[in-house]
Amino acid sequence: MNGAAPGGRRLVVSGADAPYFGLLRGLFLSLRRLRLLERAHFGVLDGGLAQDQRAWLARRGAIVVPAEWGFDFRLADHLARQQRSLKILVSRPRLPALFPGYDTILWLDADLWVQTPDAVELHFRVAERGRLAAVMEMDRSYAELRAGRPYWERIRRWTTAVAGTDVADALETRPTINAGTLALSSDAPHWECWRRLVEEGYRRLRAHGFPVFLLDQLALNRVVHLERLPFLPLPTRCNWLCHMALPSWDPASRTLRDPLPPNDPLGIVHVCDHTKHTPMRIPGTDGVWRRMWLTWPPRPGAAEAPADAAAL
Repeated sequence: MNGAAPGGRRLVVSGADAPYFGLLRGLFLSLRRLRLLERAHFGVLDGGLAQDQRAWLARRGAIVVPAEWGFDFRLADHLARQQRSLKILVSRPRLPALFPGYDTILWLDADLWVQTPDAVELHFRVAERGRLAAVMEMDRSYAELRAGRPYWERIRRWTTAVAGTDVADALETRPTINAGTLALSSDAPHWECWRRLVEEGYRRLRAHGFPVFLLDQLALNRVVHLERLPFLPLPTRCNWLCHMALPSWDPASRTLRDPLPPNDPLGIVHVCDHTKHTPMRIPGTDGVWRRMWLTWPPRPGAAEAPADAAAL
């Protein structure tokens, strides 16, 4: 399918290459089980999916569009060989053009899944009022942020590596906005500003290093913190970063929750970094520690499963 809208106003978009397809599938199934795709269409940026994976998506009505650089820069061929999936991140500022005909677009990373529908609805409601809806990487449960300088110095090093000292200075005291979930109206000025800053960042690259995958997130932070386009930060439960704080498990409701009292339920579970690759040992609200997968549906052999996983 191409990116034309089949008469709908809301679009949820994610992206993946072949190794990430299992996570993308879990995201799709989490949206479907909550009936969220009855009120929105589902789009995918194809960063290297296999033919059978594209067919699986097509059978379920997903709109699959190839991820492309969209502009020329020095390291394009090198990065296409070394890290093709970067095309997904670079394509994101062009989502209104790649998926035309929608009023509001919600981006969700493939390595997250939706536990409660209100988190998705809140993204859309904020975006429909002309503001960027996203979540800052700040929460009382994120213990590393309270540890002092090491965390903030690491963020500054990464910013300097991909954007230079001036930008690092300007953003040093600003909280990072995580780009794993974000929603905007399709005509919001943020898209064009974000696109310009992403292209500027890639064109200044002289080498491929670890922080490159953060370049588009950094550009989004510049859109808000330096260009001052409208932004409303959402509650952390709307994009819970599991590598910053492992959630707790409530066996009574079979849901993942904030690890600190009163253990509020999480809306969107972002299984970032190492937490997607292996079962994690997490606390239970009943005082029992369990080793379990945080992905959804959980991997075979998991001791516990988030709510309704068995149904799919």
